[in-house]
Amino acid sequence: MSVIVITGASSGIGRALALRAGRAGYDIVAIARNRAALDAVAAHVQRERGRIVTAVYDVGDPANAPAIVELARSSFGGIDVLVNNAGHVAVGPISEQTDDALRAQFNVHVIGPLALACPGRRSVGAVDGDEIAVRAVLGQQVSVAAARRLAGRLTALHGGLPPAAGPEGLTHVFPDAATIAGLDPETLPMPRSRARALVGLAGALASGAVSLHPGADREEAAARLTALPGIGPWTAGYIRMRALSDPDAFPPGDAGVLRALRTLGHRADPGSDAGAAQAWRPWRSYAVHHLWATLETAAKTEEIAS
Repeated sequence: MSVIVITGASSGIGRALALRAGRAGYDIVAIARNRAALDAVAAHVQRERGRIVTAVYDVGDPANAPAIVELARSSFGGIDVLVNNAGHVAVGPISEQTDDALRAQFNVHVIGPLALACPGRRSVGAVDGDEIAVRAVLGQQVSVAAARRLAGRLTALHGGLPPAAGPEGLTHVFPDAATIAGLDPETLPMPRSRARALVGLAGALASGAVSLHPGADREEAAARLTALPGIGPWTAGYIRMRALSDPDAFPPGDAGVLRALRTLGHRADPGSDAGAAQAWRPWRSYAVHHLWATLETAAKTEEIAS
């Protein structure tokens, strides 16, 4: 027996799908905001000997996702199919919509189903804030794979030796900020502007002008980062999200976020993502990780298909 979760199940397409799923033998978890309408759907399914549980939740709020998943697990053992039919329609010209109306629409149609599909996903921080900051500069305007190769070359050329008791196979440790600050930008295997930004950032970290330690003031750190040459909003946003574990940071113009939004069928023009991300406050970092994860899923699907 398959388990199907249907949001927006109290009316329209969601209601019709719930009734059809009941006749097809699915165990149904029906979610909506209208209790009376949900009860009517449940009564109809049960008259036809179907199995259904209902709950009143707003799927636009990611905080509700764990409860919905737990309801499906405790009632039927898990989830096989998720149909996010919940609708939030903006009536009238988009220019006349309030911020709250746009936020609700974007949450339901983008972040809501992603959080529901994986309620346990977290915004990952970092052990070493300085290293993450360096890696963020290495990742400017290049692919993840290219940034990883640059980090490997930097470590091979300038990294220290691991402790004697280190893991087997470990040959180098990542260079510290002071080491990188002492390098000549002209000798680094990257564009000169990025090399100068890298050395400048490392100098600020080594001197303490920029502090990324746990508990550092996030607003102050971001302001000091963006005051450095070559450190823009994307780099500062990424550092703030990873090094400072800020749950509401956002790297505007991130290629992965834009690609994920397009894959999900949403407008994602360069420059529009920061405005759209206002709908995800105060959890923009979590939203970014949910979007990045869709790219991993798509890549695995393509690999299987090929």
